[in-house]
Amino acid sequence: SFKTRSRAKIEVIDYILWYNSQRLHSYLDYCSPMEFEKIYFEPRFRKGSI
Repeated sequence: SFKTRSRAKIEVIDYILWYNSQRLHSYLDYCSPMEFEKIYFEPRFRKGSI
């Protein structure tokens, strides 16, 4: 339980940031979601296909 609503909000945001930037996912070949998106989209941006 959190002492304040703003403290809960900070904790949730911190968890989401950690989850998307550092947590490795087996489904994504053990990459973080942010790393996977970079690997997936970078070649497409260079080619201009998006």
